[in-house]
Amino acid sequence: MTDKDLSNIRHDLRTPINHILGYSEMLQEDAEDMGQADFIPDLQNIHSSGKHLLLLINDMLDTSNIDAGKMNMEQVRHGLDAPLNQLIGCIEILLKKAKDKGQADFIPDLEKIQAATNHFITLADSYLLKAETDKIDRAADTSRTPVQSTVPTALPSVEEKVPSSQHASLLVVDDNEANRDMLSRRLVKVGYAAMVADDGKQAIELIKKNAFDVVLLDIMMPGIDGIQVLKILRETYSMTELPIIMVTAKDQSEGIVDALNLGANDYVTKPIDLPVTLARIRTQLSLKRAEEKIKKYAKELEEKLKLLEDKGISRYDSLIKRKNSYIIKEKRYEKSLAIYSNLTKFGIAGLCITISHPDVLRATYDLSECKGRFLWLSTSAGEGDAVSPTNLVGIHGKVIELIKNNKNSVVLFFGLENIITLNGFERSLGFLSSFIDSIIINDSRLIISIDPAALNPRELSLIEKSMIEIKDDDLIRLGLN
Repeated sequence: MTDKDLSNIRHDLRTPINHILGYSEMLQEDAEDMGQADFIPDLQNIHSSGKHLLLLINDMLDTSNIDAGKMNMEQVRHGLDAPLNQLIGCIEILLKKAKDKGQADFIPDLEKIQAATNHFITLADSYLLKAETDKIDRAADTSRTPVQSTVPTALPSVEEKVPSSQHASLLVVDDNEANRDMLSRRLVKVGYAAMVADDGKQAIELIKKNAFDVVLLDIMMPGIDGIQVLKILRETYSMTELPIIMVTAKDQSEGIVDALNLGANDYVTKPIDLPVTLARIRTQLSLKRAEEKIKKYAKELEEKLKLLEDKGISRYDSLIKRKNSYIIKEKRYEKSLAIYSNLTKFGIAGLCITISHPDVLRATYDLSECKGRFLWLSTSAGEGDAVSPTNLVGIHGKVIELIKNNKNSVVLFFGLENIITLNGFERSLGFLSSFIDSIIINDSRLIISIDPAALNPRELSLIEKSMIEIKDDDLIRLGLN
């Protein structure tokens, strides 16, 4: 038997196990919500039996074990008896209990677990029993006491509902109806809107007609598989415009690598771990919204700048083109301080926001002709002109105090990296956006000196989008280098 054959067998056997796990988790959550505590122990037993089956399949059908002659298919098949017996027994107990107590809402999902168990038995007999082995009719053999396969444990706490401000529209793409049903229902339960597609073609059509925030895309599908769908979508949508999270079996590492290389944002493995999946969805939504905020801001910025240009407002240095904010990439501050000193010595009002004490800057650099003020960002802010780097409102207020009384002023900013570290990237990005808005409204200029190695490439890219980079050629032209 080849590695590919074993991989296909593992995939086929895991699918009904995933359904057993998923529906039992959903029923546990429903039982807790509805105050039906007496359903929970048997549902936990079903879930633990499903986990036991999954461990057995992963271990017994491992290529190295079979190659080493540690087991044969007949042994594998008989090793599944105990958890299957427990599953069948618990399902029958719960179906009877649901009917006796008038809890009809539990029955459809219990029947889905029963169908998944029967499907697993059929597949196991087909794949694993030798031709001469007598097949055991477990569905009729309910006289034996179920054997506890593992100690049942409660599920991780259910995720809180998504705040209304974070609602999003998601698309679940999977050729398996139960997989689609389980994942979409759980996403809806926590507060997302979810649509489903049963194949790649339908997914592409739905995406053309609807604005989805995130797509959860199964890799292995008949017809157009997940990798092909990803290729097609990436021709039209970037990773931030349409985040795509691949859903895959644990042993499909080659498919995961291909997907990530083709532009998948992330991946989750089956059986779906809901808290992990929700965390990855939230991450992609945060990145998408940050990108959208930047684009919106950039558009507004262009409109404001055009308004200023139409009014014929002059620019005070030869670097000014269409924007009011500039970035200099440097590990030390020579270039930015040279510009700041040069501008302020000619009477332009200035404020240098710095993470270094102003006296240290004066002792290190030639600032003899600099007429601008300094604002020290210090966590022990208490002396002189100092503000805590976590007091974003205070920093903004100091800037407004300067630029409202001094048109065409200049603000030099060291320490954005520290602001991001202490306040988080998203909050810092919002601060920077409002900061630049104030600069534009008051017809002033902002220069940010930043060490590119202190930020990850994505953060640096988002900051750069609304700024003009000052390069060495510009400094030479101004006689500052």
